[in-house]
Amino acid sequence: MHWKNYFNRASLKITLIYFAVSFLWIFFSDLILLKLTQEETLLTHYQTIKGVGFIGLTSLLIFYLSRREFFKKDESIKAINKAKEEYYALYEEYQKLAEQLQESNESLEDKNQQLRNYFERINESKERYQAFISQIEEGVYRLDLHHPLDIKLSEEEQINYLYHNLFVGECNPRLAELYELNKVEDLIGNQLKSLADRELSKDLYRLIQAFVDSNYNVRDIETRSVDRRGQTRYFNNNITGIVREGKLIRVWGTQQDITSIRRNQQELVEQKEKAEESNRIKNAFLANISHEIRTPLNSIMGFSQLLDSSGLSLEDQKTYIHYIKNSGDQLLRIVSDILDVSFIQTGQLELNRQTFHLNALMRDIRLQMDKLVDQKEKDLKIRVQWGFDDQSDRIVTDKNRLSQVLSNLAENAVKFTSEGHIETGYRLKTQQMLEFWVKDTGIGIPHDKRTLIFDHFRQGEEYANRHYGGIGLGLTIVKGIVEALGGEVSLESQIRQGSVFRFTLPYQQPAEEQPVYEASTVHSPKTKILIVEDQPDNYILLQEYLNNSNISILHAESGEKSLEAFAGNPDIALVLMDLRLPGMDGIQTTRKIKEKFPDIPVVAQTAYIKEQYANHHELFADYLTKPISKESFDRVTKRLLNLRL
Repeated sequence: MHWKNYFNRASLKITLIYFAVSFLWIFFSDLILLKLTQEETLLTHYQTIKGVGFIGLTSLLIFYLSRREFFKKDESIKAINKAKEEYYALYEEYQKLAEQLQESNESLEDKNQQLRNYFERINESKERYQAFISQIEEGVYRLDLHHPLDIKLSEEEQINYLYHNLFVGECNPRLAELYELNKVEDLIGNQLKSLADRELSKDLYRLIQAFVDSNYNVRDIETRSVDRRGQTRYFNNNITGIVREGKLIRVWGTQQDITSIRRNQQELVEQKEKAEESNRIKNAFLANISHEIRTPLNSIMGFSQLLDSSGLSLEDQKTYIHYIKNSGDQLLRIVSDILDVSFIQTGQLELNRQTFHLNALMRDIRLQMDKLVDQKEKDLKIRVQWGFDDQSDRIVTDKNRLSQVLSNLAENAVKFTSEGHIETGYRLKTQQMLEFWVKDTGIGIPHDKRTLIFDHFRQGEEYANRHYGGIGLGLTIVKGIVEALGGEVSLESQIRQGSVFRFTLPYQQPAEEQPVYEASTVHSPKTKILIVEDQPDNYILLQEYLNNSNISILHAESGEKSLEAFAGNPDIALVLMDLRLPGMDGIQTTRKIKEKFPDIPVVAQTAYIKEQYANHHELFADYLTKPISKESFDRVTKRLLNLRL
């Protein structure tokens, strides 16, 4: 047992007090007794009294001390008992609280489980929301404000506040794509006005104005943006504001790219306008071409009737025939232009590239211009510029089509120029390209009409057809032919100062000189020509062309009869074959003739220019386009007959 168990505080205290009192009593009482007496009897007697007194005093002292300690212990016990009672009371309260806490914990656990379920549903909803807005084609966004907007403010104050303070708080990837950004983080936090450039900021201000005016809810309102390539893009917006307690706290919206729809609408409008314009132009063209056709027809029919009159002098007959021929040429030119435009539109314009001397062609154009100026009785100077000398001017291209282009441009220049000069020429622009031009000092062409004049049935001004004549197809044909030949057309013009039409053509030099056959008179013995033609008047015309020549003419009205004609005349030297025949057509007939007589040249006669002939080069030696002129007939027939002599 430890020593502290024997000497607790109370026992040690009493022992020390008892020791001190006993020591002091014995020591001082003995001193006092020695002072009082020296006799042993008295000392003994006093010692006895002192002992009794010591016992009584110490007993009282021990009683007092022990009583005091016992009292303290009683008080401590009472305090302990009281504390114990309080403890039991507190314990009971604790038990009650523990039970309540247990019940609360159980309730909280239920509520926690409900909250967990609720948050799971929120997360699922959030995931579905994120997945949804990430996949839809529309841009979805939330616009926030640092401080809610008091909707009691004036509309102007609200608009200005929203314009300067709205910023992107949330958006889906599609919205970032609409603004050509890689990720949504590049868009979130940006002020709304920073997304619109200076030109389109007014659109944004009007959008916010409509948003406020419509009580913070707008539907199907259009806005614009400019992408990095400078192209305008169009968006359809639906916007809703969230208002609580009289304050606008945020804005939700969707944005759909409708650029393709808008462009389609614009294209439809433009196509409609073009269709209406085309219809108007074609109506004007039909009215104009009716005039242009009826005018030469009037001359042809009128002078034809006059020729039938009796008593006409030879000079009058020549004059009437001259007018009829000129009107016929004019009518043929109109029909040819219409057909050329048709072939250009359908991509069926056939080209016949050949080698020729360019300077000779330019001289022919000069003669045409001089003749036209004389006919118009205009005082114009004609100039021609050469790019090559006569020894190096041979090129390879379609001579007739090039002549047609230059003639059309030259005629336009004469038509629209009253005074000054007209210049035409060519030069070597690059080693692979020739440049031609026709320059005049005429009325000029307005800037907004410079592209229109190359359209079908258009001239520089709407009154031009009436004032200057023509059907408005010349420049369309020029552009179509030049592009078919591999070149481009350009125009420079100033009002009342003139115009310059330029066009380029690929420059190709011939490898060697092509043989040129000179026409000569057909010699005896008589040469047989078979004319296959089902129309009597056309046959009679060709027959008249061959009068006074040493040629024997055979006639067949169909393909079958032409084969019969060969059976009795194997020495036929040339066949003039109409392509459109009853029964077996001219192409089928020519194939059968070539099977037996492969060396006989056959010339195609067609009213369809040369589209049929062009598809069958191996069958025909040449072609004649109806109406067939005496010059073209002589050129083709004499060339082919001379080749066989």
